[in-house]
Amino acid sequence: MLKNKLYQAFKKITSGVLDSRPALQCLHLDPDMSMTATDSYRMLRIENVVPDKALKEPLNLRLDTFTFQNDVNYPDVSKLVPSEFKETVTLNAEVIRVFRQFLKLPKSYIDFDSSGQDNCEILIEYNGITISRGKLLAQKIAVELDIATPIKVNLNPIFLADGLEFIYEFLNGYTSRSEFQLGFNGKLQPIVLTAVNGDKQVANYLITPTRTF
Repeated sequence: MLKNKLYQAFKKITSGVLDSRPALQCLHLDPDMSMTATDSYRMLRIENVVPDKALKEPLNLRLDTFTFQNDVNYPDVSKLVPSEFKETVTLNAEVIRVFRQFLKLPKSYIDFDSSGQDNCEILIEYNGITISRGKLLAQKIAVELDIATPIKVNLNPIFLADGLEFIYEFLNGYTSRSEFQLGFNGKLQPIVLTAVNGDKQVANYLITPTRTF
């Protein structure tokens, strides 16, 4: 994956963090060869990143100023990605191509429900995946999936679009690694998009569900 694409993906997350949370305005570089950015609503973590120079201690890098902020304590995010899931589905990157434009439709196209919330609902069943926005808009991909019970979760559509777009770019050019996984542990637990590219780097994009009322 091109370095500028990687930079853009991390910066989308850190740029919205308030000044009251300076640690989360940084990209966290760890000696275990991982890179992490989170705004507490979503998190992108890439493992097995070989640095130009081996790190002896963790570093926090501000992406807007390219300065190190090692006077702040970055939260321990190492255990936020679950080691196992109640349900996991494996999808082809073609799913992303179909869904990402749908998720980026302007709000003027959407007939919101009475709550006025702009969220999307993912419904995964044995015969396909449906993403809905508002009361009327829905996009479905027919695909056979090995799941015991239907999965339904509500997410911020921008976060999901950003996550899918990152995974698409992460896999681009690695035709033998064109699949990614969606992991679920319940409708109120974060979903995790996981992919492995041709360089054997592992990307986890975690998104916290939205609450609907």
